[in-house]
Amino acid sequence: MKKIFTLFFLLIVSIASYSQATLCSGFGFMGGIDGTTYTRTTTFGTRNYQYISAANDGSQFYAASFTSNKLYWVSTSFAITDSMNVTLYDIASSNEANTLFGLTQSSMYRINTSSKSITDTIAIANPFRLEERPGAKEVWVSGDSMIYVVDYTSGLTKSSIHISNNAGDYYNVRFTKGGTLAYKIAAASKKIFKIDASTKAKLDSADLANANGYDIEVSTDSSKIFVSMPNDKKIMIYQASNMALVDSIVSPREVFSLYRHPSRKELWAVNHFQDSITVYDEDTKAMIAAIPAASSPFHLAFAKGNVSVEHVTLNTYGLVAYPNPASNELFLKFPNGNTHKIVVSDIKGQILSTRSETNNRSIIQTDNLVPGSYQLSVYEDGTLKSTIRFLKQ
Repeated sequence: MKKIFTLFFLLIVSIASYSQATLCSGFGFMGGIDGTTYTRTTTFGTRNYQYISAANDGSQFYAASFTSNKLYWVSTSFAITDSMNVTLYDIASSNEANTLFGLTQSSMYRINTSSKSITDTIAIANPFRLEERPGAKEVWVSGDSMIYVVDYTSGLTKSSIHISNNAGDYYNVRFTKGGTLAYKIAAASKKIFKIDASTKAKLDSADLANANGYDIEVSTDSSKIFVSMPNDKKIMIYQASNMALVDSIVSPREVFSLYRHPSRKELWAVNHFQDSITVYDEDTKAMIAAIPAASSPFHLAFAKGNVSVEHVTLNTYGLVAYPNPASNELFLKFPNGNTHKIVVSDIKGQILSTRSETNNRSIIQTDNLVPGSYQLSVYEDGTLKSTIRFLKQ
């Protein structure tokens, strides 16, 4: 069980932790995950649930199965609550309430999730994946060598962006958090493209090492592009500003789908053949957690809303400490490379260890601590900057 906290200065008034419902698709059953503690809490269902999405307000999930020809309603406590008869090959929730978009083999449906009815449809040739543009009434559909942009301001209208002359370039599009830029993976052409989401113009591109690329995701701060390479067991990292390949993450498992966490700087990678999910820190590339998932998962959906609320006062000193609870080590990341004094105390205030650190990162060994609650204090130039509580499990 692991948790990341970002802490800001001296006095912590209170910390309230919330379970974050996270759903993963699966062949045979779905997996319910607590996104705060990185644990699978349940598996449920008896059908193949290939595609999932969360409602725009995070109040529930949807799961589509083309083998049972149904769309299911799933609660955040991981129970199937309703269904309708419809065959869909991908789904995405809308920026509007009570609206879901779904692909058939030759069209896209607009579904009213309150009345459980199809309210609109538009023909699309060979659609493969769909992604809603944040902050806009647009759904971007990847199909063959095209991106079809469906505007749903009034009814459904369609325009297109020509990507390549290769029909195999049908993989995902992902957006920056604000929806100003889009990135498209074109694995058959061994390319990734940067697109101005407003003008629909291609701005730049980068070469892939091979045609093994599967999925693409944008970092929380929009500075990096992640591309999964399943056969290589890697996630390639590109600099968004110039599209240069700058780094990679070596995975212990084959990496397929990638997802940006909605409120933390985390990259969640779906390991389809290993029935698991690995979570990485976007900045350090460190693996935060490995989570058993569903049977052959491909897709993830996060319930939005509060997942970790920290009430703090004064200033903006930033300290990252994880995992919490800790087993053998507690990793620290400081906001600067100044000299820091790190003090670990028990809950009675008795000092257990003191050390200095001149880098912006440190590791506290916790394997010699008995299970329980501890306090970690960070001083800079003799001034107390932050005090946190952590658990030793």
